[in-house]
Amino acid sequence: MKWLFKALLAAAPRLLWWALAALVLAALNLLAREEIWPNTPAAEPACQVLLAASVIGLLLTGPWTLWRLADALPWAVLRLGARVAAVLAGLVALPVVLFALGALIVTGSKMIGAG
Repeated sequence: MKWLFKALLAAAPRLLWWALAALVLAALNLLAREEIWPNTPAAEPACQVLLAASVIGLLLTGPWTLWRLADALPWAVLRLGARVAAVLAGLVALPVVLFALGALIVTGSKMIGAG
């Protein structure tokens, strides 16, 4: 099991770590918005946009990470399983990313129009 953890860390692209960091930052800001941003009403939509953008980044890097992970796996069956999982994850992520991009554009246009 230790080899799987090492392989996963080696296969994870930088964008995955940036997206995870942005997700944690946006989630913490949304959870503590009353304490952190009491006099800034525009902070909540900005954090929501950051949250959506980080989810999009995670969805885009998921299949990529699985595909790269397959190269580090020791057995052919595991490599095949990881590649099939990467293709399926890509097929699932594509409509979700398109929907999230649409929601991000609508939210961004509302923020610009309200200002």
